[in-house]
Order: sequence, then C-alpha cells, then structure tokens
Amino acid sequence: MFSANVFRPLPPPLHKLTRSPYDPQDINEKEEEEEAKEPAWPHLELVYEIFLRFLSLMNIKTVFLKKHISHAFVLNLLAVFDTEDRRERDCAKLILHKIYTKLIKLRVFIRKQMIFTFQR
Repeated sequence: MFSANVFRPLPPPLHKLTRSPYDPQDINEKEEEEEAKEPAWPHLELVYEIFLRFLSLMNIKTVFLKKHISHAFVLNLLAVFDTEDRRERDCAKLILHKIYTKLIKLRVFIRKQMIFTFQR
C-alpha cells in the first residue's frame, strides 16, 4: 500500500534558484512565495500515518521488515525528498529514521545513499 501511493513520479520543481542561495534579495523573495503544497496530501498523509504507526509497533519482527524493505525501497523513499511539499519531506524523514533504527543491516546503505542523494 505504501509503495503504490507514495512512490510516484514527482512534478518538476516550481521554484528554481537563479541566484546564489545566500543572496539577501533571494531570501526576501522566498518569504513572499507561497510554499508548494501537494494536492493529494490528505490521502498521502493517511498513508504515511498508517505506515509510520506500523513501523512503530514494538512487537513487529525485523525478519518481516527485511523481507519487505529492500535497497530499492530505501532508494524510492529517498527520491521523495525531492518533493517541494515540506510536510511530505518531514514524513519521509520520520519513516527513514524508523527504518534506520529498526533495520541495522541497512544502516550503511542508507548513510551512503543519503550522502550520494543530498550532495548532488
């Protein structure tokens, strides 16, 4: 359910930086711009909440999680960080953190992919 709803092609970014990220004029313009909102957020919020609660269960077996949360799953989750909707990025961050704490064998992979993803 989570993969089918959350892992989707993201629309192209609405706002691209044309100046230096430290340009004072750019900061004032950003404050005036309205934050991008995902139109399907009410539906996505429910999907994120259900999956987050599922990952928070104390009695869930890591063997079960290992079977369903693979390297490809983590890569798709990291791709969600490209969305312009801050709420969705926050939910993806929480879920990635839960996966990181529960699946120790994926930690090295997650760290390497985060470095690769966020430094490009």
